[in-house]
Amino acid sequence: MAEIFLSDDLTDSDRFEELESIREKLIAAGADVNPIEGKNLGQSVANVFVPKNFAPLWNDKVSENDVIQVTKQSSIFIGLLMDFQSPSEIEDCNKITKSFCEAMLEGDKAGRGNVVCRVLYDMFKMAFPVKSKAIYLIYCTWLQCASKKNSTYLLELEGSKVERFVEKLVKDWEISDVEIRSLRREYQACLHRLGRYQNAASAMEDLLNSYSDADITGAEAISDAKLCILQSILTEGEYRFDHLREIDAIQALKGTPIYDLLEVFITGDLEGFEKFMEGSDLSEIVLDQEKLDTLQRKMRLLTLVGLCKANPDTTYKAIQDKLDLDEDGVEDLAVRAFQLKLLRGRLDQGNERLSTTYSIQREFTRAQWEDLADKLTVWQNNLENVRLSIEEVQNVELAA
Repeated sequence: MAEIFLSDDLTDSDRFEELESIREKLIAAGADVNPIEGKNLGQSVANVFVPKNFAPLWNDKVSENDVIQVTKQSSIFIGLLMDFQSPSEIEDCNKITKSFCEAMLEGDKAGRGNVVCRVLYDMFKMAFPVKSKAIYLIYCTWLQCASKKNSTYLLELEGSKVERFVEKLVKDWEISDVEIRSLRREYQACLHRLGRYQNAASAMEDLLNSYSDADITGAEAISDAKLCILQSILTEGEYRFDHLREIDAIQALKGTPIYDLLEVFITGDLEGFEKFMEGSDLSEIVLDQEKLDTLQRKMRLLTLVGLCKANPDTTYKAIQDKLDLDEDGVEDLAVRAFQLKLLRGRLDQGNERLSTTYSIQREFTRAQWEDLADKLTVWQNNLENVRLSIEEVQNVELAA
């Protein structure tokens, strides 16, 4: 969609007339909006653009076309106000934009997400003054509203472009660190809600790494770090978690139940998980039955990985005893591990064995890194020897 450029030729009289038109449409939808009085345009707009005045629009009885018409007209009107230049006028417009965005959030919660995302998408394409925070407010609100059901109007979600957007916010709008983290938090939540789990995990790590050493023990950092751990261990298809230890904000959680739970998923087994769940204070970890079932399924798979890592030729009996499964349960679990690429190998049903040639490395310690470095050095030396041998053969052929 082309960028929308708004006219700066309108007089205050024109704006008052447009505001009155919006007020009348809100009243027609069922809102109780006070009459517009006085000559202070900013205050008059602030009195109309409050969430309660837009609330009747979210009623199912109001047609989607009417909702689009009023919200679209209101969003463009905000743009018409943004040709103000003084700091106080721009700040007043920022407050009006924020109030309108809060109304859009209420609309999303009421089931009008598709309309809201469309309006916010179009607003994001408008040309606002450099010093206005309108784009920041609109983008954060859109991130909160976007979902799989209403993601037709998708704004930019590519990580590198979002980083450039953040850089521009810092440079042009003097956005604070707290506001930037708020944007990063909404961006991460949006990706997770849209099912882009790998991107969401990267965005969460970017958020946690944005905290300074002085901030990692603050309430915001603690909350984000806890959420990072929970999202990671609950995400289907994710079975490697040792890299989370390297994040300072997560290290700051050492000694807490949520950090202990992370350690169970890095190094523990099903028995250790069940003992942890029985003996720990989990008041800070909100886990419903569905989440508990997910964690238990993952721990069964990780326990199987551990057994196969210790013994690549594992008997059904050993798996049955460890996981309290019957023969069919063992085979179903092994097939699932193969599908998830946690293991490679085959089921030797005749001998009731699980023969594996590969299992994921759940924890990559310093010793493993050193072993990998040694192997790479050997491969490099071997390649160098091959290169020298080829050169010798070529020299002999040339001499002949």
